[in-house]
Amino acid sequence: MLLLRAATASRMREEDFARQQEIAATLNEADMSDRATVARGATVLHRAWGNANEARTKLRYAWHEFFKRFDVLLKPVAATAAFPHNHNPNRDERTVKVDGTSAPYAEQLFFAGLASLSYLPATAAPIGLTAAGLPVGLQIIGPEGEDATTIEFARLLAAKIGGFVPPPGYT
Repeated sequence: MLLLRAATASRMREEDFARQQEIAATLNEADMSDRATVARGATVLHRAWGNANEARTKLRYAWHEFFKRFDVLLKPVAATAAFPHNHNPNRDERTVKVDGTSAPYAEQLFFAGLASLSYLPATAAPIGLTAAGLPVGLQIIGPEGEDATTIEFARLLAAKIGGFVPPPGYT
């Protein structure tokens, strides 16, 4: 998340960046809120960014080894199936139920971050609907630079189990 927020900070307006600096100056180490994560990433010092980037590089090489043995990795798109969106402007107040427990909305980014942090292609494929009729997806992750592999796996999967079926009310 630090690297993601650092990358997006370069596009912030000056007044928004100044606000993130103000927020970062007031944070304590225990604060792991979305607000704190954004502020830390937006204002990260280059040394800390370099350390995080080095950790990412080590992870990339570990993935290179993994994909010598496996064509793709299958994993959830998120911690939950689709859910009704929460439009609360205060992102720290947005929560989602995961196994019956409230979790911060932003934690759903973890699953997308697993692939994107390491420059791995990922394709989300529909695999069914919840009892409420909302879509459930599967994330197909492949080796760095092999986007066509994940897309082809999704095509083959759709041929076996069926493709996207719009939820009721979206047809």
